[in-house]
Amino acid sequence: MTYRNQGVFRAEAIRHADRRGHEGRPLRLTRAWVEHTFWLLVALAVMGLWFCALADIGEHAQGPALVRVEGRTAVTATAAGVIAAIEVEPGTTVQRGDVLVRIHDATERAELEGLELELETELGKLLLEPNDEVVRAKLAGLVGQRDLASARLAQREIRAPHDGTVSDTRIRPGQAVAPGEPLLTVERPEGEAVVVAMLPGEYRPLLHAGMSAQLELFGFRHELVEVPIHEIGDEVIGAAEVARFLGQERADAVDVSGGVVLVRARLPARAFEIDGRTYRYFDGMQGHAKVRVRTQSILTTLVPGLRALAQ
Repeated sequence: MTYRNQGVFRAEAIRHADRRGHEGRPLRLTRAWVEHTFWLLVALAVMGLWFCALADIGEHAQGPALVRVEGRTAVTATAAGVIAAIEVEPGTTVQRGDVLVRIHDATERAELEGLELELETELGKLLLEPNDEVVRAKLAGLVGQRDLASARLAQREIRAPHDGTVSDTRIRPGQAVAPGEPLLTVERPEGEAVVVAMLPGEYRPLLHAGMSAQLELFGFRHELVEVPIHEIGDEVIGAAEVARFLGQERADAVDVSGGVVLVRARLPARAFEIDGRTYRYFDGMQGHAKVRVRTQSILTTLVPGLRALAQ
């Protein structure tokens, strides 16, 4: 038998159909199955719309954060010189006025001893000649010079500004320091830990005290700490002002770009617990903070035009 071209059907398919002697069965659909599927799809669509209308999506202001321990005082050098001795170690408990660091004072001490010797000599002359006005004038000048030399010598001893515990010692004997250079830190025992977050400035109108921030510390990912906000800056500032606020020792720890607003939140305790272990908060720990500033339903997010109808 010769088969001619049958259009879209292949010759092999036509020969196979002839051998079977009958056509294929038509596609049959069960009516009950179609109806159940239709109503299932309708129910899913209704549930989806209901979820989109009721479920909320939060918008967050987020940015870098830094842990600060309040009650810490950075002790700085009061005069230029070379460190002669460090009288304390990290963890040492000190009282106000205790000597922490000594700066080489050979020159200042020699000057003071020379003035005191000269002062004693002039006092001896005054005892011999009580009415000698020249000696009296010189004696008055020497007293002023001695007091000034004593003050300069006192600057070579760095003392504790208040009671507390020494921490973060950054110097070593023989190191040259300049006036105002940080030497170490004295921490008050009652100081509390706070979080300073740098959030985008455009969210400032939406932020207010009493809101909650979520803190995630670097090194403890997915471990969030809820902290209440108690202070918000009134100005949007730039990176230079943020560096000035954080201080020289913390300025390089945070990368800030654009205008930000400073937000302060109190940590619930000086330590936190994860997986049954307790860890302390330390000054300078970095993390990421976010604050939920507003919410809206999924439906209005997908269809922004519905916001006007909802108001």
